Amino acid sequence: MVGVMKWERGKKRGEEEEEETRRGGKEERRGRRKENKEGRKEEEKQKEEEGKQRAAATPVTVLCTSVELQSNRAAGHRVTALDMASCGADTKPLDQVHSIVHYHQPLTDFMASIAAHGRVVLVGHSFGGIGVSLAMERFPRTISVAIFATAMMPSLMFRRLDSMMDCRATLDQGPDSSPSTFIFGPMFLASKVYQCCQPEDLTLATMLVRPGKPFGEDMSREIMVSEENYGSVSRVYIVSKEDELMKEDFQHWIIENNPPREVREIHGSDHMPMLSKPQELCCCLLDIADRYD
Repeated sequence: MVGVMKWERGKKRGEEEEEETRRGGKEERRGRRKENKEGRKEEEKQKEEEGKQRAAATPVTVLCTSVELQSNRAAGHRVTALDMASCGADTKPLDQVHSIVHYHQPLTDFMASIAAHGRVVLVGHSFGGIGVSLAMERFPRTISVAIFATAMMPSLMFRRLDSMMDCRATLDQGPDSSPSTFIFGPMFLASKVYQCCQPEDLTLATMLVRPGKPFGEDMSREIMVSEENYGSVSRVYIVSKEDELMKEDFQHWIIENNPPREVREIHGSDHMPMLSKPQELCCCLLDIADRYD
């Protein structure tokens, strides 16, 4: 009995030691998990702080469309998307937009408001390139780089398209006058503008399309740029390879007549690269913004 009791005590002691060892292992693992959790929290906090610092130090990026907003903001940029007069969400009636200067007034007002607060990356798409050029002439020291995404440049007009298809124009001054307004038709949008986009993007575009003004004669009279101002700002042109509205050869003709500092290309994108190739365009914009910061 005594021997048995002694063996039982030894067995119990061994079990207690084993349990203590297991308990110690659990405590150690729990401690490591706690340290890892605290380390992750600290790392996340540090990343958040770095993001805030980067956002504070990064120029505002002004876009003429809002599709790129989320990706650019996620990268730490402060982003503003502007609608020009009587476009998008802007409520000004078209008959109150009397000139190309009036049309770009929202951009001019915005640039004037931030002129004393740092520099910006300015991005213009399509006709938005004219607005970017006007801003370059008036606010050259406020712009770190101007990006033209399959966009117009000063003194250059659209070449006549093969066919205007179902686009419509109004001739308020008589049949021999220049068009007063125009609007893209659904067939034209489908084959010339959104042909590489998702069907839902085309559907939304046909629902939201609004009449615009060509500003033909007004453009040559009002858009005067100088080498001293416009020419002092770094320019990058993004070519959209499958653009049927501003075809690739026309984009290269623009580039040859107004050589930018750098040319990028996006393959498989139509006239709306922000919809047909959004990730590629965003990566391109972010790389340019960082390069010219």
